[in-house]
Amino acid sequence: MYPSESIESPGCFAAQRVTRPRLGLGTSLGRIGGLAAVIVVLLGATRALAFDPVVVGSWPEPGPYHLSAYQVERAGERIYLCDDVGVRIIDISKPRQPQAIGTYIAGRFKERWYDASDAGQYSVALQGSKAFVSYTEQVYVTRFETAWGSGIDAVDVTDPGTPIATAHLFAESVLAAAPLARRIAVAGTNLYAAHDRDGQLQVYGVSDPARIRPIGVPIASTIGYPTDVVGVGRFAYLVGDGGLEVIDSEHYGGPAVVGRLNLYSNPIAVAVAGQYAYVILPAITPTPTNGALAIIDVSRTTAPKLLGTYQTAQRPNRAAVRAGYAYVGGYDGLEVIDVHDPKKPKHVTTLDLGLVNDIAIGGCYAYVAAGTNGLQVVQIDDQPSLSIGPSATGASLQLDGVFGQSYVIESCAGLPPATGWTSVTNVSLTNATQLMLDTLATTDKARFYRARQSQ
Repeated sequence: MYPSESIESPGCFAAQRVTRPRLGLGTSLGRIGGLAAVIVVLLGATRALAFDPVVVGSWPEPGPYHLSAYQVERAGERIYLCDDVGVRIIDISKPRQPQAIGTYIAGRFKERWYDASDAGQYSVALQGSKAFVSYTEQVYVTRFETAWGSGIDAVDVTDPGTPIATAHLFAESVLAAAPLARRIAVAGTNLYAAHDRDGQLQVYGVSDPARIRPIGVPIASTIGYPTDVVGVGRFAYLVGDGGLEVIDSEHYGGPAVVGRLNLYSNPIAVAVAGQYAYVILPAITPTPTNGALAIIDVSRTTAPKLLGTYQTAQRPNRAAVRAGYAYVGGYDGLEVIDVHDPKKPKHVTTLDLGLVNDIAIGGCYAYVAAGTNGLQVVQIDDQPSLSIGPSATGASLQLDGVFGQSYVIESCAGLPPATGWTSVTNVSLTNATQLMLDTLATTDKARFYRARQSQ
């Protein structure tokens, strides 16, 4: 059984039934009609970014925001934003008018520990209708000692107005020594927790909504204290003081490190897109206000290879990648870098936003955790993107585009060069995302799709 996945990018797509699926760059596996595995291949050509990023929405409305937003994750038409109160659930179906629809406050005592010098005390990861939230809280204080607790909650967010915790993990220790999951990530039924105080990564099984189950023993990091983790399939990509590690959660002896790359300047963040990992390196001496983006080939998980680096114009914090462009957030805004050639990344433009702590991308928009400026919605493109996934009755299509714009979805049968494009549907985006189903995908050996703006 091959995993059911989807691929998203501007351009045209092909869904072709094959009896022996091939894995490669830009491919995704799934099933259509339960008949055979489907390989999805990106056909669109490289395209120069001809759109200057612009802020189109924000939450809360412009005005005083006395908290700090530092992590953001997107799932469909919702944003999950971590700030000093908890996890805010925000409706982004209308990106120009994001609306808060719920808040989850983790912890047994609902009174947490904040330390401005150690931002990121909470982390959120998403899996379907579940969110996982890591946190730290003050348990008690006496004349002689202070005890802290840290934990992870599994949260049912089916009703975002009333998120409900269904499972808990909690650890308590004196003098703030409890392991803290600085960053968590979910891939499939695994949750990865990077503990920055004991230098370990723990893998948890989360297939049961009522239980967060440790898998194997904690993995001692060989790269120092972990700072970030990303899960992709069976692998976790961990960065810390000394570089990048690749962890295989299905290793025959239990989760284990299978690949490593030493890096300078204490990496602080990682994003993975396709066969590349994009690692944020902080200030580089002798220019302490600048950092770098390192691009690493992880197609061979046992031998990650550094391909190129780009010195940013600011001190960077996080990166997100879409369609051959890296969006790097830092202390001075959002920097766009062309990474089509990973060996020669180059600057495209910069949007002045002030502090950018984190970035999540969906379609034509980037959702930015901007510190005391809350959530900023940035339009980063004006071209639509399609994603395609399996369905029992055809091909499931998702169109992401510019809110309010009209598009035509077209398809054709046959291998490239594709001819005979016919309309599947006309779409006017009343939301930023539109879901569709094409039942013809079950009748053709190959089917291609494209989206374009209506004339």
